[in-house]
Amino acid sequence: MTMQNQKPRSDAKRGDEILTVDSLSVEYETGANPVRALRDVSLSLEKGETLGVAGESGSGKSTLALAILQYLGENGRISGGDVRLQGESLVEMSGKQLRSIRGKEIAHVAQDPQRSLNPSIVVGRQITEAIKLHQSANEYVDALGTTARERTYEILREVNISDPEHVYDQYPHELSGGMQQRILIGMALSCNPDVLIMDEPTTGLDVTTQANILNIINELREEFDTAILLITHNLGVLSEIADRVAILYAGEIMEMGPTDTVFDSTANPYTQGLLATVPEVDTQKELSSIPGQIPELDNIPQGCIFADRCEFAEDNCRESPIEIEQISENHQTRCRRWKTVAENPIEPETDVSRTSERGDKVLEISGLKKHYDIPGPVDTFLGADPPVKAVDSVDLALYERTSLALVGESGCGKSSLGRTVLGLTDSTDGDISFRGTSIDEMTDEEYKRFRSECRIIFQNPESSLNPRNSIYELIERPLRLFTDYDESERLERVAELLSEVGLSPTYASRYPHELSGGEQQRISIARAFAAEPSVVVLDEPVSSLDVSVQADILDLLDRLRDEYSASYLFISHDLSVVRHLCDEVAVMYLGEIVETGAVEDIFENPSHPYTESLLDSIPSLDPQFRDEQLATLKGEVPSPRNPPSGCEFHTRCPDAREVCTTEDPELTASATDDSHLTACFRTREDHEYWSSPPLTIDQSDEE
Repeated sequence: MTMQNQKPRSDAKRGDEILTVDSLSVEYETGANPVRALRDVSLSLEKGETLGVAGESGSGKSTLALAILQYLGENGRISGGDVRLQGESLVEMSGKQLRSIRGKEIAHVAQDPQRSLNPSIVVGRQITEAIKLHQSANEYVDALGTTARERTYEILREVNISDPEHVYDQYPHELSGGMQQRILIGMALSCNPDVLIMDEPTTGLDVTTQANILNIINELREEFDTAILLITHNLGVLSEIADRVAILYAGEIMEMGPTDTVFDSTANPYTQGLLATVPEVDTQKELSSIPGQIPELDNIPQGCIFADRCEFAEDNCRESPIEIEQISENHQTRCRRWKTVAENPIEPETDVSRTSERGDKVLEISGLKKHYDIPGPVDTFLGADPPVKAVDSVDLALYERTSLALVGESGCGKSSLGRTVLGLTDSTDGDISFRGTSIDEMTDEEYKRFRSECRIIFQNPESSLNPRNSIYELIERPLRLFTDYDESERLERVAELLSEVGLSPTYASRYPHELSGGEQQRISIARAFAAEPSVVVLDEPVSSLDVSVQADILDLLDRLRDEYSASYLFISHDLSVVRHLCDEVAVMYLGEIVETGAVEDIFENPSHPYTESLLDSIPSLDPQFRDEQLATLKGEVPSPRNPPSGCEFHTRCPDAREVCTTEDPELTASATDDSHLTACFRTREDHEYWSSPPLTIDQSDEE
């Protein structure tokens, strides 16, 4: 039995309007003046349609989702307008009525699956409970005798979880981020809702997992005619999946229309600005961030809300409210000067290749291993599980004034390598040398210098900044530890660092919780550069930031690298960002490097099938690729505790042959470039790989 056998949810047909947001306004009471988070927002959603909502952080995207679901907190209220589901007002419904339709007729996929899933309940039971709540008063969910547990297995298969019986009994922490997100999607779809609201469903996911999620969304929409409201700051994702897009800024709809029309014939300066901030793999454009910040929404200006950041703004733009103008039947914009905007699109300059020559070798990694949960002799004798091989025999070199990207899926060992390199966790084997001296052989004074010259910037600044310390104390600490500055010199240096990262020195007296995510990341960068480091490890520094803030941070990192002659080990799953910032790339899979070389070489001529898969999984703004399904890798990353024999990628490789199951390829240079190394038999013309029989799908799955 499939989910298609369920009773139809409504009489609506594909193309019928199913959700209507009519002149919606939302306010939050915060003390003096209410924060007017949404103002006069109108949009509609048809059955079987995907409507994307994009905008910077603070634009009101999540508030829109919560207002539709009537999930606003105690201090939030709908101050005007209406939300109708199939003609019935959700605003006027009682709490009991809302509970009866949430999950059944309208469902929500929250942004962070780790926070949304109950850590103390197995994931299968969480889905089963949702089914029982809305579809059954007993063990069975239909007249055919299907149980809620059987329906849960069916749902897990629908979201591409291959072993639902096993996954059913696992807890959230035992699953990867991609699998957690699929569980949330499965839970939302468990009662076959008419409308699915998805809030940043791919943020923080690696490119292959993101591609899987996007393809699942498309397949489910096609199969069940679900109407989807997709909220994201990733314009590439919307380009791939959305039928229409609404651009939201500071609580107002700025532009709305078919995705191709809005992205290719932009008629609003804010939309233009957002598109100019997006790094792309296929174009060498220079990122152009939007100047300024979103205004405070407790004091709304009289005229255009975007005027102070708009290069097209005139005096009359600030004098009276700006109404929505109809450009064509389905295309709208909130801009008086939209014709001028359309005739003068932002043309990003070509990103000129870096011309600085790389200097001496500053950091060298030889045969580095980092294994976790290593059993002792007695444990091994008693049959204990083998260790987790997070990093396994890695060789890398980092040179002065260069950026080396470390890319790969989640769980491949990238962060473990970065932390081990800096001595934040002990290595199991191998050697790390800094300026020719092994860390293991350093004197106390040499090791102190190593710690001062090698710094790290973490992915989540909110977690890495001590909330009890002021910004001054956070930045001043490395100055106190690693320099001989006196108090007045430290005070001056903190002010200088704040200015360098684009913040006022007055920020020194603030605390982390008073800052936005982008501002917190700037503080992390200032702290990392306080003692003038020569090596900085950046662990996903922009993955959770919206595109405009991301562009600012990338430009800042680019500038600081030149000013300080620093070298970066840049850990990322966003290959578009990597191409913009980095000089060299190392591709990591299951703790091993499988390909490495110059960034242009890797992106233009990838040699390893894993690298090819990563590149093919990237969503693009290019219109010629919008109708193509994103390439995906089959299966999950195998366990680093029990990796496959032979080439560890052969269980997922489309070109695997029998020899790949027994023989592990070494990194070897290509015939034309000694600096381009690949661990794949395909690159060797005389290898027995070419005479070895191809693996069938069943053989790969058995491995």
